[in-house]
Amino acid sequence: EFPQRSREYYERAVKEGRLRQMQAPSDKQGLVPLKEGEVIRHFVHRHEPPVMDIPVDVLYHTDEVVVVNKPPSMPVHHAGQYRKNTVVGHLAAFHSVTDVKPVHRLDRPVSGLLVMARTSQKAEFFRAQIESHDVRKIYVARVLGVFPEGEVDCKEPLAWDARAGQTIVSSVADGGKEARTSFRRLSVAEDGRTSVVECSPLTGRTHQIRVHLQHLGHPIANDVKYDGDGLIAFAHSPVQLELSRPLSPAPAEAADAGEASGQSAEQCDGSRVDFNGQIESVGVSAAPGCPHCPSLAPEGWEPAEVIPLWLHAQKYSGQGWEYECPLPDWAEATFRVNALQPGMSAPSVVITSADNMNRKRMRVV
Repeated sequence: EFPQRSREYYERAVKEGRLRQMQAPSDKQGLVPLKEGEVIRHFVHRHEPPVMDIPVDVLYHTDEVVVVNKPPSMPVHHAGQYRKNTVVGHLAAFHSVTDVKPVHRLDRPVSGLLVMARTSQKAEFFRAQIESHDVRKIYVARVLGVFPEGEVDCKEPLAWDARAGQTIVSSVADGGKEARTSFRRLSVAEDGRTSVVECSPLTGRTHQIRVHLQHLGHPIANDVKYDGDGLIAFAHSPVQLELSRPLSPAPAEAADAGEASGQSAEQCDGSRVDFNGQIESVGVSAAPGCPHCPSLAPEGWEPAEVIPLWLHAQKYSGQGWEYECPLPDWAEATFRVNALQPGMSAPSVVITSADNMNRKRMRVV
């Protein structure tokens, strides 16, 4: 992490006790040369990217298994800047469910069924069935255009393009891996602009359903990453889209944050962000030494990333078990798709703090 901030920042962090050599006396911090294997602790508080303020609904809960309806925009577990704003974090904070082991993954913008084991034995039970291809997975997507009737099989090999940051169709000779998805049309919108499609991935490549639909000429309607319609995407970002900021830190984390910055993480709030990434402070008190305060938008995310993707995990089943999740409103046959017209501005989005102590707001305009 050291290249991320300036030398001046680290010098001040050492002076203020936020960057510590754990084996060095308090009066010798920053003066004793580092030794191999020595531990350094960097005390910071977090500015997490926001997620939609939709609860993680627990659908099924035993001593061995937890099944939830994952909200869109929320990652499954700790990754990058995300810690509290995760399914695992929300289960611990709001349902007192800890030590869960996700059986499968759902991409951050995808909603729907998420199965998690609570014991190592149950995790191994699910893992064995997944690896032997004994698990059937059913997703639902709303795609552009009139999808063909009957069953449509896509067997195009896929590869990850690191430079573009996305999956592409690529021959096996060029590094592509076997991928297969079966599709079945469920309904077509009255205006013929979109269709609802059932998707059954038989392999588990990154972004497999999204890329296979793109290849078939029917990308997910609001998937701007893979040729969806950006005007539809922003038109269905509601004017009062509620987003949650990080939860209040656990006591130990709060103590670390206070020791590092003089205030806890949830005390930082109140900035304006537009869709071009411009940030305007609106009079918050900055935490001393924090490289982000008072401009609170975390780095590495854009407001467009909180728009829900019209892809939903509906059902997972295997030998001796089956779990199903309710469908979102956009999957209903009567759902009406709108789009921004040229010259119209994107709707505003309200990001709402959802810590346990208070609720504050910052507006995306």
